[in-house]
Amino acid sequence: MSVFSEARCLPMSLGCLPDDVRVHVIDGAYAAYPHTEPYSTDGTIEIAEAFGATVHRFTDAWPDQVAKRTYTLTLADVVFVLDADEMLVNGYPELPDGYDVGWVWIRSSIYPTPYPEPRVFRVRPGWHYDKRHHWIYDADGDLVCSHTEAGPKYRHLQLPSVVDNMRGWRSERREADKREYGKERNRAELRHSRP
Repeated sequence: MSVFSEARCLPMSLGCLPDDVRVHVIDGAYAAYPHTEPYSTDGTIEIAEAFGATVHRFTDAWPDQVAKRTYTLTLADVVFVLDADEMLVNGYPELPDGYDVGWVWIRSSIYPTPYPEPRVFRVRPGWHYDKRHHWIYDADGDLVCSHTEAGPKYRHLQLPSVVDNMRGWRSERREADKREYGKERNRAELRHSRP
């Protein structure tokens, strides 16, 4: 879970996870994100530790969301990516042997119907996010998945798990900062398109 100043959402997000799941919380601002300190100072770290998460805290801001998300792929052989403003609502998404990418259902107040998104990865050496914060590539530069596309070299599976996005739970200031950063991030990422 990548976080920055998420004390308001984090108890709900972490509270929905099973006790036997090892949780990694990667803290820190992105360089272009509005921040005074490059790490959370609102109690996020303390909340994550109280829930038993392994906290990864850094003294410098992350270059961007792509770099921070790539770091998450180095923490385990199988990684489930959950954002701090999301809740898992119907069971942990187990990825059966033989599959590389598991897709879960995302429900959000800004979209009329749930949509599938890849969130569970049986990580191979060299996998990394690139260009956009939902695009994962392998060491050869071939697509593993984007937020809407399954890379043809890998086995994908739609899982029955549902993740609720809790838009609106953040403070007004945090939401305003996120929107401002999103404008810049989206401009940068929209330069890239799939070949």
